[in-house]
Amino acid sequence: MPGSGKFDRTGLDSYREAKESINKTISIDAMDCLANYNWPGNVREMENLIERLLVITVHDNIKPANH
Repeated sequence: MPGSGKFDRTGLDSYREAKESINKTISIDAMDCLANYNWPGNVREMENLIERLLVITVHDNIKPANH
């Protein structure tokens, strides 16, 4: 999603607001991976991936190795 100023943490923040008990962060490297991926769908596809990562990642910080 090059050029999208709202890319950074939009999905992460909105999901965490909905699920207040989730207290995870996403590393800069993971954000770079997401930003550089050629999303064939739309922003919703990216948000769904972030939501899944928040749920299935056992660590407090989401890193590229978590995918």
